[in-house]
This record gives sequence, C-alpha cells and structure tokens, in this order.
Amino acid sequence: MPAQPILTPEEIARRCHAADPALGRRWQVVINIAESVHRDHGVAYLVGGAVRDLLLGRVPEDFDVEVH
Repeated sequence: MPAQPILTPEEIARRCHAADPALGRRWQVVINIAESVHRDHGVAYLVGGAVRDLLLGRVPEDFDVEVH
C-alpha cells in the first residue's frame, strides 16, 4: 500500500499563501513543474529544506525540485 501524504499539495498551498502570497505563487510553479514532468512520463520530487520544514510544521522559504 502506498504511503499517505503527510500534507496534501492543497494544504501546503494554503499554508504558503497564508504566510506570504508570493510564496503561495512559487508553490503553484512547483505544482506546474511536477504536472509537466509527469505528463512527459517523468517524476518530480520535492527535496531539501522544504521537506524538513514541512515535516516540522514550518512554512518553507523556498522549494527545490529534483526531476527524473
């Protein structure tokens, strides 16, 4: 059984936008990149400090995406 997400993309978007509307817009760019990569049969991973911040309940300052 696949692991359940700790936070959904929608919840991350709400938290980021509430903290800073510009950060909310950057999160939407991350989602757009992930969707584009997925359409091309690739995989996009959220990596780096944003993962740590989200796991700790913090709002990330930025997002790093690894694409395969």
